[in-house]
Amino acid sequence: MRLVALLAQLPELTQIAVPNIEISHVTCDSRDVVPGTLFVAIRGSQEDGTWYVPEAVKSGAVAVVAERPLDPITDGAPVYVVQSARKAFAKLSAAINGSPSRNLKVIGVTGTNGKTTATFITRHLLESAGLKCGVIGTLGAFVGGERITTAETTPDAGRVQKLLRRMVEKNCEAAAIEVSSHALDQDRVASTHFSVGVFTNLSGEHLDYHGNVDTYFAAKAKLFRNLIMGTTAVLNVDDPCMNRLQLATRAHVVTYGLEGEADYSAEIISARIDGTTLKVSDMEGKFEITVPLLGHYNISNFLAAFAAVRALGVGREPALSRIAGFPGIPGRLERVDMGQPFSVFVDYAHTDDALEKVLGALRPVTMGQLIVVFGCGGDRDRLKRPRMGRVAGRGADSVVVTSDNPRSEDPMKIIREVIVEMPPSAKVKCIPDRGDAIRFAIASARPGDVVLIAGKGHETYQVFSDQTIPFDDREVVRERLRASA
Repeated sequence: MRLVALLAQLPELTQIAVPNIEISHVTCDSRDVVPGTLFVAIRGSQEDGTWYVPEAVKSGAVAVVAERPLDPITDGAPVYVVQSARKAFAKLSAAINGSPSRNLKVIGVTGTNGKTTATFITRHLLESAGLKCGVIGTLGAFVGGERITTAETTPDAGRVQKLLRRMVEKNCEAAAIEVSSHALDQDRVASTHFSVGVFTNLSGEHLDYHGNVDTYFAAKAKLFRNLIMGTTAVLNVDDPCMNRLQLATRAHVVTYGLEGEADYSAEIISARIDGTTLKVSDMEGKFEITVPLLGHYNISNFLAAFAAVRALGVGREPALSRIAGFPGIPGRLERVDMGQPFSVFVDYAHTDDALEKVLGALRPVTMGQLIVVFGCGGDRDRLKRPRMGRVAGRGADSVVVTSDNPRSEDPMKIIREVIVEMPPSAKVKCIPDRGDAIRFAIASARPGDVVLIAGKGHETYQVFSDQTIPFDDREVVRERLRASA
């Protein structure tokens, strides 16, 4: 693609003379530069992309976009100055990849919790109706039968656009994307055209990055402020932020929820260890259905996905035709069943809000004792540690506090901060070694009990100050169950 055509995407540069250069690649990572690259120098909180301009030019960058003049260090490569390098990178990345989101029905899901579940259910409903759908999120990118590893919930703008292009090339008709608050704040999806935006919920997470709840909300709201006329905002009436989001968007608003009046709602009729029977109301009337999901929050995620799919024009019957076969999501209330007389679930819940919801989902289907194993990550939000301890102490019959990813912190110091505000009546065991903690909980379980291993879910590693080791909660559970069989 010619440089002049690329820079035409940036209004502030339309009056500038541009050489007739062929651009083969756009990147913000100097390690990714090849001959013919347009390098975008992005300034982050820790590093400044302008530091790497000489390296990028040496590797073959033929032009640079930055937020200030850099001519002395570019060895003759032209520099184009923009107000926001992040927004420019998003626009340039979309353009060089053929603006792939224009050829897809893109559903963006944002919220503190539920994004992964909602995107996976969305994909299942769409594919049940015959629409091939890709996914980008916490567990990676999924295009057809291919899984592509990603480093973040929502990758950088260049990676997002490449993945969307891959979906178009693989004949996908839709894409379901987890859109994190970091991604919205950093304009990673700034040039992605969304057909539907979905809001799950908002709670006090990521305040170490955003500073306060209002700033966090503003980041989430960006998805809905940027929706254009003719698109749909799917909003949760059970969340206090719903009214503010409705006022912030130009999109057509569709609502869902379990507690308030909504376009899509559900009443829980009964719950078993393997699923929940619902009476669902949509715009066509009421119907009964059993879904392989547990807990109010997962039913809410199901309604969000169902509403999003219907907003794309998919009928009720095609969308729900294979819901009984929904395979679940790795590390999201994932059941580990090897024939033992008690139930074991592994879940990613790593906030007090998420942990409370998961325990609340399991309590009604627990015939015996509810046992929880969890820890809190090091070098992360310390304020949530006592909150998680309180939630576990109140919601479970027995609590095993252990390590999560301690990183540079002392595991026992984290544990002490977790248990400091636990109810005096709580039955608590502190075992710093996560493997030992899981094995202890499994050995303690009796027929009818439910064991929840929370915090890491799908993760297959554990991070310490000096090393990262292979570690999978599910495998530890299986090994212990095999040993006791």
